[in-house]
Amino acid sequence: MDKENIKLPVLNVLKEAIFLIKENSLLFSKKIFITGSILMVLDFVGQKQYFSNNLLSIPVTIIIYSIIFTLFAVTVHRVILLGKQSVPDLGVLSYSSREWKFIWWSIIIGIYFILVALVFAFPISMLFSHSYLGFILVLSMTPAFYIFARLSMLFPAIAIEKKVGWDWAFKTTKNNGWRLVVIVGVIPIAVSFPASLLFDINIFLDAILIFFNLILLVFEITALSISFRYLSAHENSD
Repeated sequence: MDKENIKLPVLNVLKEAIFLIKENSLLFSKKIFITGSILMVLDFVGQKQYFSNNLLSIPVTIIIYSIIFTLFAVTVHRVILLGKQSVPDLGVLSYSSREWKFIWWSIIIGIYFILVALVFAFPISMLFSHSYLGFILVLSMTPAFYIFARLSMLFPAIAIEKKVGWDWAFKTTKNNGWRLVVIVGVIPIAVSFPASLLFDINIFLDAILIFFNLILLVFEITALSISFRYLSAHENSD
């Protein structure tokens, strides 16, 4: 198939992600029990730090969260793409060159995201008054999300130890950048933002929201894995 005509079926990707999570709920509960539990604790701590204005300790929590999230994400990617036998019974719990490469690319892509957002934020802020700060942020982050979405294909590839780079990511996601923005940006934000407004009302609701965030993470990673599988399969068929 001509690469120009390859279109990622977003709706089918989302449906398959939901189906796989439902079908493998017991498997996931075992494979990500340890890393998932730690992420929920860190999520709770981070939320409390934010609402209590304890901002100085937030970077430490983010660093620890990123280290654990890498193990969590690699586990989910490998289960979806390679099967349950590709990871230990309790998931990936230690770092190898694969995990360090994953977190290295996370840092690089994160830096690019911030730089692109800042580059666009300055000229946009000159066009609108500061009373439109929220609108300015959305406009400036849109191109950043576009680049992030296309480069996000690197994560499932790294998780299954496929040798990839910038050029491969942009080539593989050609004409599908905005579809990936929907999957890795629009839907997660649209779902998680309203839920975040309910946080810090009471401890019971907080626990439910933290668990919901974890399920959303699994969904996002699964959808990204399915997208990678679809796009890379068409790449190999050319």
